[in-house]
Amino acid sequence: MVNNMDYEQMVEFVKDYFESHDALGTQLTYRYPFRRRFDHCLRCSIWAHRIAVTEGADPEIIRISALFHDIGKSVDFATEGHGQVGAKICSDHLSSISYDQHGTLFVHPSIESA
Repeated sequence: MVNNMDYEQMVEFVKDYFESHDALGTQLTYRYPFRRRFDHCLRCSIWAHRIAVTEGADPEIIRISALFHDIGKSVDFATEGHGQVGAKICSDHLSSISYDQHGTLFVHPSIESA
């Protein structure tokens, strides 16, 4: 289970990852010049968590998956295929913080299909 401190560390990881790997792409200038990719992922995570709680889904898995769902775009700038890249980045990070392996099994495919 992820406590708030662990989640905040994940948020910082995603923010830092976008800033260090996607300096030119942090702005969604092609459609929304006022939004950064990190901000988009954070908003998705917040809203997905709310929906998961309301609908009876696993809010932890949903919150983490939504947070990491576009991180692959920082490496693979094409929109297709970024899910697989993001799933690998997320899985590696979750392993590095000793996140529950059972949870990782659910997070990985949900990001991979993003």
